[in-house]
Amino acid sequence: MTAPLDRLRASLADRYDLERELGRGGMATVYLARDRKHDREVAVKVVRPEISAVIGAERFLQEIRLTAHLQHPHILPLYDSGSVEGWLYYVMPYVAGESLRALLDRERQLSVERAIALTQALAQALDYAHRQGVIHRDLKPENVLLQDGQPLLADFGIALALAAAGGDRLTQSGISVGTPQYMSPEQAAGERQLDGRTDIYALGCLAYEMLAGVPPHTGPTAQAVIADTMTAEPRPLGVLRRSVPTHVESAIHRALEKVPADRFASASQFAGALAAAGPAGRARGGAPAARTLVLGAATLALGLLAGWVLFGRARVASTPGRRWSLLLPATAPIALTGPGPLGTWQSALALSPDGAVLAYVAPQDATTRVVVRRLGEDTSVVLAGTDGAYHPFFSPDGTWIGFFSGNELRKVAAAGGSPATLLKVDRPVGAVWASRDSILLMENEGFNMRWVPTSGGGSDSTIALTTQFGTPDLLPGGRWAVGQLSSGQLAVLSLDDGRLQAITRRGVLPLDSVKQADLLLGASPKWVPGGHLVFGTGDGVLMALPFDGARRRVLGEPATVLAGVRIEEGFGYTEYALAQDGSLIFVPGANQNYGRMAWVNRNGTLDTMPFPRGSYTQLRLSPDGRRLAVQRRDPLVSGEVVVLELATGQRQRMAVEGNYRTFPASWTPSGNELLIGLWDPIQFLNHGARMYTLSGVPLFDLPVRGVSYMTIAPNSKDFAFSDWRTGELFLRALRGDTSRTRIPGRGFASSFSPDGHWLAYGSTDGGVAVSPVPPTGAVYQVAERGQQPLWSPRGDRLVFRDGRRFFEVVVSTSTKGGFRVGPPRFVAEGPFVRTFAWNHSMAPDGRLAVVVARPEGSLRELVVVTGFAGELGRIAPRRD
Repeated sequence: MTAPLDRLRASLADRYDLERELGRGGMATVYLARDRKHDREVAVKVVRPEISAVIGAERFLQEIRLTAHLQHPHILPLYDSGSVEGWLYYVMPYVAGESLRALLDRERQLSVERAIALTQALAQALDYAHRQGVIHRDLKPENVLLQDGQPLLADFGIALALAAAGGDRLTQSGISVGTPQYMSPEQAAGERQLDGRTDIYALGCLAYEMLAGVPPHTGPTAQAVIADTMTAEPRPLGVLRRSVPTHVESAIHRALEKVPADRFASASQFAGALAAAGPAGRARGGAPAARTLVLGAATLALGLLAGWVLFGRARVASTPGRRWSLLLPATAPIALTGPGPLGTWQSALALSPDGAVLAYVAPQDATTRVVVRRLGEDTSVVLAGTDGAYHPFFSPDGTWIGFFSGNELRKVAAAGGSPATLLKVDRPVGAVWASRDSILLMENEGFNMRWVPTSGGGSDSTIALTTQFGTPDLLPGGRWAVGQLSSGQLAVLSLDDGRLQAITRRGVLPLDSVKQADLLLGASPKWVPGGHLVFGTGDGVLMALPFDGARRRVLGEPATVLAGVRIEEGFGYTEYALAQDGSLIFVPGANQNYGRMAWVNRNGTLDTMPFPRGSYTQLRLSPDGRRLAVQRRDPLVSGEVVVLELATGQRQRMAVEGNYRTFPASWTPSGNELLIGLWDPIQFLNHGARMYTLSGVPLFDLPVRGVSYMTIAPNSKDFAFSDWRTGELFLRALRGDTSRTRIPGRGFASSFSPDGHWLAYGSTDGGVAVSPVPPTGAVYQVAERGQQPLWSPRGDRLVFRDGRRFFEVVVSTSTKGGFRVGPPRFVAEGPFVRTFAWNHSMAPDGRLAVVVARPEGSLRELVVVTGFAGELGRIAPRRD
């Protein structure tokens, strides 16, 4: 053993036992090692000493942290990173399978089906990472590992970390980032500002090589390869291999375009084009323009019925694996969250059981209405009389459409007619047409279950649930429904007695026995005949879980089906629909709960923070503005607290003992302690809070139950909170006296003025109000609309949110209890994440910390996949 390796082994001995060298590359040497703490095999990659010397440890480790949060089934995760004895290293799982390079060296060419499947899986991984703001930059066969036939993309972001950390110093030292055969023209030209399209080009190179047996550009030297890349066109795939379908050839050559703007805009589009029947997913020439008809009830009924006689009630032909885009007319785009009181629990589209008819909600004349469209036609028809519609759903025979309008549950014939009101509803969170005669309704924010006769005239008795349950779908036998809890945990509900059970990685369990390691988080689960549950999760991913619906048994591991599906804010309703014929339709996009953290300046401009895109909420800035505490969520974590050092980018996870879902409630005025709220991991049960030091030492518990929005007063002795059911506001001492003082107003998300004499809150009537502290009985109206108000550092302004807009009002107070407020002034508007939780926080300099989601995509494009259900058995095999 060489002396340098001996020193490296000794330096890492407390964490890893280095066993043997696995391979060498241009950037690093990889060793097989054993993780001593977790007793598992890992791969330790050690950056070459000359590269480590050029880029420096601190900057490299800061940049590589951005990749540590990537979690995707086709991305090899980063376990650890560090610096010892002048070496930089990072640790990943050890994959015993071979690389794509080894496979191509052995077989040279792959079957068309396998090449497409591998490319699509890698495209899903790239699409996910690009939406986190991370680019690979060095995609090549050596970085694709194969485990049980599935690809894992390794070294994700390592090239980015090297480039960002080393900058021009790498180039000056003769060290390049990237591999010539797979580098895009703009990367080969040395452009510094690269985006995801450079990875799309590299993926096109991989797909080309898997089919042709050689990369698209070759040469005797690296310089020759780059020259060929910049000047020559790759040989047509169809000439090299006649069995390659035309649309596959077209898609790959589009990915290899020299101008980034001529390539696919996203990796998910590339994946879709590989599956599309049309050439590269482009619009078919000569297709008729989309039309919208607004017809009266009688005319509409005759027209649609005539069409159904012509086409018959047979199912739409399902070509396996076909994927195509459906363009809605400009006069009837889709209205995503709709006008409902709880838009985060509702969907905007539905498919008839036979997969023939789409129903969706469209904005019309300052309201919304139901629109229907046969998938084989180009005409969209607005159903008259469906004003204010949201959350459409079909009857089992497809002849009726149920929907909500305001506080009413209504129905309308799919062929048109006069809508009928079935009953008044209270804050619905989903419904399913269970049989010809009855509808299962979830209301009262998911705490109540009711059966509604489809003939109208009221409903049967209400069953009260112990926790929130929404987005129901029936399981075989009709006695159980699958849905989601407000925590995002998948669950089943007994329709006989309201009993709830959690669907976990260990199987179906009672709610009170679920641990953090068991969590299976998702949204809008749907039962697919044949034995799977499909649900949305993460940043716009659809997954399938092998599941016995009749016996409620988990029969396998969840697997990713596709990426790029829109998921709404809050409780995360996934915008997709499934038909019994196996067809799928969805709104392309991402999870609107995910975003980048940014500053809103006083002039309304935005500055992003140096943290990756993620699911952040409950933003709490420390009083000195140096730290930001957030709740982070992902498909494996229902909620954990992370403290971010804004100057250095360092992260500290606040480990909390116990089986809790946690969130940062409030800093103490000194900024030395953080009050962390404790919730049940899956149920809507609050267990109070616990005070922690910044080093993670617990100080004391606050065993207050059923409370929300806890805020510590400037005197460091008291705190304010709301009863989460009633909105009643209280004051109480942090320690000692447990008696409560009632604040006259009712509301949520309160904040103290800097002097502690005033409490602002979002009132239960939808506006913003202020009450004096100690309470005098006075309540002052600040704004008719708004929520989550925050005081400016000097106490002379209140800033609050109204949807995606921020406003401020000038406030004038006096020591004698006087309170005056000016008119609201607009501050900023943008794609800000807006949920029931705190999504903004005030800095000492008056800036707002916010979370910025991706801007709305096209409201006219939907994606249709036929034969979808038939692929689930291959993607997520059952183990029964």
